[in-house]
Amino acid sequence: MTEHRKNPGSFSSIDLEELLTLLVSRVNHLLGCERCTLFIHAPETCELWAHVASGAGSNEIRIPDTSGLAGECLTAGALINVPDAYADKRFNRQVDLRTGFTTRNILCAPIIGPRGEKVGVIQALNKVGGPFTAADENLLEVFSSQAAITLQNALAEEALSAARENERSLAAALAANHEKLQSAFRDLAAQKTSLEALMAHQRIIRRLAAGLGLLVVLIGIGILYRRSASPPHAQEASAAGQAVASVGPISSSVEIGRAHV
Repeated sequence: MTEHRKNPGSFSSIDLEELLTLLVSRVNHLLGCERCTLFIHAPETCELWAHVASGAGSNEIRIPDTSGLAGECLTAGALINVPDAYADKRFNRQVDLRTGFTTRNILCAPIIGPRGEKVGVIQALNKVGGPFTAADENLLEVFSSQAAITLQNALAEEALSAARENERSLAAALAANHEKLQSAFRDLAAQKTSLEALMAHQRIIRRLAAGLGLLVVLIGIGILYRRSASPPHAQEASAAGQAVASVGPISSSVEIGRAHV
């Protein structure tokens, strides 16, 4: 089957960036325009962002989801055909200023999901040979409605991939933290063992000190007891013995003196 016979909204399941690039390329080819910008609606931030703008490289454009023609197209959920962009007050010139592109005419179509979800807006810019026609409007409406489901699936797949990546990152972080906690617990256990050993040593030292103190007290008591238990005559004999010992040398001296005389 050749490409021109394919349904304009029939795309295989591919990467979101590739899908957006394919979408804008198809619109450029189908409508014969210079550029196509596909805005994705981000309801959590109330923004429209363009991941791909053909001919403008990979610049990302972000605008409020109520701003300009794209915002009105999304809000109203209806197609807008503007033959002269700068003559229309709804046209947001900031996008041209940021991209360096000059917009002459615009055809906007909302991308609405099967349950009325506002998926985004597709803009065809600068129809070659003049303004966009009613036939262009019909073609873009069909294209956007058929591309909505594929685009939703791609966005959901990207969100799922991001969630899985976050889950893997979280699991890795939890594993790393678990290992750190285990290491900390091991260090605490080692410190507890060292502390218990130190406390045991301190207890032993305290017991030895207490036993030594008791021994000193007992020795002191024993000395006092022996002193108090000695009989008085023993004490007198001891004193007399000491006196005799002191007199003994004097008597010897006297005897020696006599011998010389």
